[in-house]
Amino acid sequence: MVNNPIVVMYPDYRGESTRNGFPNQIRAHLPSASIVPVFNGTTVSNLDSLVAEAPSLGLDGVRSEQPGLAPALMKGYGRCLERYAGHTVVRLDTAEHDVSYLSPLVKKAAETRGLVVGDLSFGSGTLKKGSLDELMHLELFPRLYNQFAGIPLSCAHGYHAISPEVLDKVYEGTLRIMKEVENNSQEKPTWGFDGAMVLSAVKQHVPVNVIHIPAKTVRDRPVDKIVEQYTRALHVCAAAEQVFK
Repeated sequence: MVNNPIVVMYPDYRGESTRNGFPNQIRAHLPSASIVPVFNGTTVSNLDSLVAEAPSLGLDGVRSEQPGLAPALMKGYGRCLERYAGHTVVRLDTAEHDVSYLSPLVKKAAETRGLVVGDLSFGSGTLKKGSLDELMHLELFPRLYNQFAGIPLSCAHGYHAISPEVLDKVYEGTLRIMKEVENNSQEKPTWGFDGAMVLSAVKQHVPVNVIHIPAKTVRDRPVDKIVEQYTRALHVCAAAEQVFK
């Protein structure tokens, strides 16, 4: 197994998680990892202040002015490719991803030289019985990703670790998918980047492994948000088929 250096990247809405000590949670499990918070969701002036403050906290901060998660992830992966060549890259969310799985994800990425997905498993008490969220996580999304990627992922599949040997081509393929989504919809996508990463890897025969992680939060979201998310996932899957036909 190759022991590559590690960089951890996470989107941080208004910088709240960074200021609340989230980097210390990462360092408790990966003490030597570089950390790249991607600040978004506030004014340019506030973003500049957060980026300027980051080095004093031992962080390499990036700002993302565009709304949505997808632009933030583009900025984050772009910084990792620019400054952290040869690093295993981990991407996680601050609210729902368990930092105790950082090391297992990194280890698996090094062993397989591919992409490892930490897919959240929603057990008893984490999904409202009979809700659309339950149907989405347990049936619709797994069927969708099994059809297009051969991997039955839930709706919450954004906890990733990826080996440096394959990051460039998976990221480049992801950008192509997201550009195709934009061309098809005539608007910049704000969601779907994580699914596009998985599809890009699968279509380019990069090893993709899944680690199932118990969900930490309860989900009972508004119906319109769930429908919108599933529709966007359909667009991403269709775009991947177009790009890699």
